[in-house]
Amino acid sequence: HQLLLPVPAQGARVGPERGARSATANARGRRRARGPPSAPRAGGLFDSPLFAHELAAESLPSLAYVVLDPKRKKIYTQNLVPHQRVYGESLRFFDGKEYREWSPTKSKIAAGLAKGVKGIVIREGNAVLYLGIASGTTASHISDCVGKSGIIFGIDIAPVGMRQLVFLSHQRHNIVPLLADAGHPEKYFYRMCQCDLLIQDLAQKNQVDIFLNNLQFIKP
Repeated sequence: HQLLLPVPAQGARVGPERGARSATANARGRRRARGPPSAPRAGGLFDSPLFAHELAAESLPSLAYVVLDPKRKKIYTQNLVPHQRVYGESLRFFDGKEYREWSPTKSKIAAGLAKGVKGIVIREGNAVLYLGIASGTTASHISDCVGKSGIIFGIDIAPVGMRQLVFLSHQRHNIVPLLADAGHPEKYFYRMCQCDLLIQDLAQKNQVDIFLNNLQFIKP
């Protein structure tokens, strides 16, 4: 049998087609694209004595979150509503409890915790005033932290985000959605109680004044 190959025209460049890559190059590219290995799932690090030691070391009794993956600094909150996700976050199980990953790329508070910011104290049973709560991505983890004995007053002026928050509050009964302007606390004064913590996530030129005006709701 004869193998017939096309003859390149005179002066044409001989070699692989434009954009073609060898199998070896493709394999190398795939290895680079994968990045670091993903966090271990149940049955790996989660069942090892090392994991149990790290969990005990990283869990603080005064805070309602844990670091289940110290090497990658992944933060988790115990899920108040088991088997329910809020924004597509991953779920992990340890010691018969379900935890939700608190993504630092979607929450400023989680980013602060991942960077080691001190003074972020969220305790079970706290009452929280959240200015600029939006659709409740971060608030869902605050909801996990304060638990059933705590409460979150969520203030936002945007109807679209508030609509999503109302749906979320049907699952998480410790969230109270309030469609209001955080710059006018007198309009929701009668719906509030004294709170332990004030969280503000606003981008307004008078946000300092807004913060100071809402300190009236914080316990002395």
